[in-house]
Amino acid sequence: LSSWEIKVYRYPQMGQHIKVSTWPYAFRGFYGYRNFRIEGEDGEKFAEANSVWVFMDTEKMRPARVSERMQEVYIPEIRDEIPADRKISLPDEAVQKNVEKEPVRVSRFYIDTNHHMNNGKYILVAEEYLPEQVFVCGLRAEYRKAAMLGDMLYPVVTMEEKQITVTLADEKGAPYAIICFQIQKKERQS
Repeated sequence: LSSWEIKVYRYPQMGQHIKVSTWPYAFRGFYGYRNFRIEGEDGEKFAEANSVWVFMDTEKMRPARVSERMQEVYIPEIRDEIPADRKISLPDEAVQKNVEKEPVRVSRFYIDTNHHMNNGKYILVAEEYLPEQVFVCGLRAEYRKAAMLGDMLYPVVTMEEKQITVTLADEKGAPYAIICFQIQKKERQS
């Protein structure tokens, strides 16, 4: 997974039946593009996502062109497109208040079958820096390089009115992943 953008329109309630669908919509070079959607039984959209994937030669651990066989099996579907921006710009240090947090060591819990940090675990680490009083209504994540067992993640959190960006970088500041949460303040429950 290279990047994704998720838009949340509303969260389903506990026990509510949902329908999850996914479909590929394009292949270009060594990239594959896939959309996702979560709906209620009545067709109401809860969330949708656009994702960009890199095809890899797992023996050489290098990007590889999409094979003819893969293109035969995964036939792109043209549906209502879910637009997404692939690249995330790092927050401007001169304009935003960036706060460095304590480093996080990549432990075995974070490692996947490819022997690097699982993409979902970057999101879990980044969520730790969200204030409790916010509702996440969207998420963008860009994965720039793979963190390995024992690596240190150096988090930098940038808070804006409607967005919180968490950069998980190496000791030199080169990002492993950048996660942008689109947020709204939670309404007070009475």
